[in-house]
Amino acid sequence: MSTRLEDAARSSTPPAATPVGTPGRDAADPRGHGPESGPPGTAAAIPEQPADLTRRFEHEALVHLDTLYAVGLHLTHGDRADAETLVEETYVRAYRAYAQLRRGVDLGAYLLRTQREVWRDTHPSRPLSA
Repeated sequence: MSTRLEDAARSSTPPAATPVGTPGRDAADPRGHGPESGPPGTAAAIPEQPADLTRRFEHEALVHLDTLYAVGLHLTHGDRADAETLVEETYVRAYRAYAQLRRGVDLGAYLLRTQREVWRDTHPSRPLSA
């Protein structure tokens, strides 16, 4: 799966800027953001390198792999190959949009919604459940 993430990193445009942490945060912010600078209440834009973005995505998103695979198996009625493909495409799409996600977003819920969208896109003839 890492090769697909690396391919997605090369094909997507790196973010121009990433929001900076809250006032009082230090450079050891676990999300990779530096300290705030400038007048109080404003945040300076610090560009994030693609390698840092990839590392952060892997750290935060891969903990949801088992859940996505289990849901994928359910959607594909136990077809392991289709479930793996579904999960892989889910991660690729989520990675491409990851830089634009707001801080504090529930990444697990975002990944499940992305997986549902991938499923709908790849199986358009199936009716959507209410």
